Amino acid sequence: MLQSETAELAEPASAATLTARVTDPAGTPESGVMVRWSVLAGGGSITSSSTTDADGRASATFTLGQIAGAQRARATADGVGDAPANFT
Repeated sequence: MLQSETAELAEPASAATLTARVTDPAGTPESGVMVRWSVLAGGGSITSSSTTDADGRASATFTLGQIAGAQRARATADGVGDAPANFT
């Protein structure tokens, strides 16, 4: 299971740390899982990938784009089901 945990964004060109948590079906954290990050909307940039720690958390730096409107990013991980974690 991949869950979004944190996302607090301010004004364009500011950066935020996004954190996703990977757990097994019983809720136990999964360490060493590669999480891929992508920008869905807003034209910003984000760390391309990171690996989960012992607590199942992986983080990325999301820099907001200059495009007005929603700023969105996504985290995905292989073998963790079909549902990505979305950040708005």
